[in-house]
Amino acid sequence: MNFGHLARYYHLLEVVFIGRGLLLARTAQLERLAQGRPNQHALMVGEGNGSFLLAFLEQFPEVRVTVNDLSPEMLEVARARLRDSGVDASRVEFIAGDIRDVERPANGYDLIATHFFFDNFDDAVAAEMVRIVESLSATEAQWLVSDFCMPEGGWRALRAKVWLSLLYGFFGRFAGLKTRQLPATESHLSAGRFIRTNRKTFCGGMLYSSRYEAVPARE
Repeated sequence: MNFGHLARYYHLLEVVFIGRGLLLARTAQLERLAQGRPNQHALMVGEGNGSFLLAFLEQFPEVRVTVNDLSPEMLEVARARLRDSGVDASRVEFIAGDIRDVERPANGYDLIATHFFFDNFDDAVAAEMVRIVESLSATEAQWLVSDFCMPEGGWRALRAKVWLSLLYGFFGRFAGLKTRQLPATESHLSAGRFIRTNRKTFCGGMLYSSRYEAVPARE
C-alpha cells in the first residue's frame, strides 16, 4: 500500500468521508492523558498527516516524540503542518519506514499512539503489528488507540458496513490497500499486557477511541 500520492489531499478526504469524527476520535483521550502521570517519550505509529501530532505537541510541550509512518510524503505534510502552526518541532524525530525497523529506546516508549493504523492490515498482520508495537513500550506505558469498528446490529451497523465498504474500496483503488475488512484489533490488544481503561465511540459507534495501560508481567 502507498498513501504517499494522497498525502496532500488526505485531510480533505477525511473531512469529505467522515467530517470531524476522525479528529475527535484521535484526540478524545488527551484530557484524560493530561490528568495521569507525565510522559517522557511518545511513539506515534502511522501518524499520517500530523493532525494528532499537532494537538499533542500543543498540549504536552515537554514530551519527546518519535513519529513513524511508512510514507515519507505523509511525514513531510506533518512537518509542514507544524511549521505553519508555529509549533516547536525540535523535540520530534520523524522516521519514514516500516515499524519493524524502529528501534526501542533504552527504557522503551512510555506512551504509544496508533490512530487509524491497524485497519490497514488483515487480521494476522494486525496481530503481528500489535506485538511489535507492544515490544517497543516501557514497563509502565500508556497506549492510545482509535480506529473504525462495527456497531452491534441495527441501522448503525448497516451504515457502518456501507461506509467501510466505500472506504476500503476507495483506498484499495487509489492506495493499493489489500484488506477489505476490519481486523480484531481490540482482541489482539487485550491478549497482551495492556488493559483498557477507557473507551469512547463516535459517528454512531463506527469510530472508537481507547486508552490502555500496561500491567505488570505475571511471574
